[in-house]
Amino acid sequence: MGDDRGVRHPFNALPGWRRGTILPIVWLSFAAGSLAALPGATAQMMPPSLAPQRIAMGTFYDGSRIHVTGTAPSGSGILIVFRGSEQDEFFDCKGREGFIWLNADKIHVKHAPSLFLTFGSGSNSALLDPLSLNRYVLDEGALAARIRCLRHCKCNRTGNQANEDGARDQVPDPAYAKMLLTSFFALKEHEGRYAARAGAVRLKPENGETRYSLQLEWPKSALPGKYQVEVYACRDHGVIARSATVLEVAEIGFPAYMANLSTEHRWIYGICAVLAAMLAGFGIDGLTSRFRRSRSESGTGGSSSPPANSDEATEPNSEIARLNTPVSRR
Repeated sequence: MGDDRGVRHPFNALPGWRRGTILPIVWLSFAAGSLAALPGATAQMMPPSLAPQRIAMGTFYDGSRIHVTGTAPSGSGILIVFRGSEQDEFFDCKGREGFIWLNADKIHVKHAPSLFLTFGSGSNSALLDPLSLNRYVLDEGALAARIRCLRHCKCNRTGNQANEDGARDQVPDPAYAKMLLTSFFALKEHEGRYAARAGAVRLKPENGETRYSLQLEWPKSALPGKYQVEVYACRDHGVIARSATVLEVAEIGFPAYMANLSTEHRWIYGICAVLAAMLAGFGIDGLTSRFRRSRSESGTGGSSSPPANSDEATEPNSEIARLNTPVSRR
């Protein structure tokens, strides 16, 4: 082996600060590649494109159609989730006492998103395993495990948020809790706020990637606010990449003015509501009276012959009968 002490190695030719930074960079790159190869790790992809990015709920709002497009790694399935913010909801549970239905209980539902819509290129179970579904809360079962239903609610509440965080609520027994969850999901599905659509996402290979597209009718019952639009690229029953963006739904015009009036100036909103109810009542009463009057006038004005039992009718007829009676001659 030759002596290379006099040879200047390229790495030794670097300044000291560069020699001290190259090794950490190499180790960080190796660590990043190792983490990306782990089953639970996910990569980031480009956020989806929304059209429109903002939904305006005006006076004549009648729903909206949304188009979602984007690209994902080649050969991957797609799952798109529209998720609303979590909020507290309160319900009256009806109970039958004899022949009368009464409010038997007050239910407090916690950690429930205001909207939960999933659209996939296939079914959720075909795209992901139960572990991934529970980890990212992507199906009804994972959502039910997160939601809490409490009974005998006595907490003070303002709007949809509990001030006392349900400290005095009681946890129901498992059978009753399951019944409450089933009823809650049925109500949300009836309102159109919770839904799962398999096969709604279209996939198309393009330039070594997978282009996805989705068209949906936005629920009319969805509340104003900001909604997370999450896209999951799935392969081998796991998530390999994901991205997210925000969809804004806002009230404009007269609905926004009335909503602000009901929260910021409640007494003015109450007076306006009473005046509107009074005007509507008087207006309907006036229209009904006018309609009845017009019907009575049209009913009596069509007949020209006088009544048979009236005096004006009997007197001329009797006079004519007397004149036409032949006189008997003796």
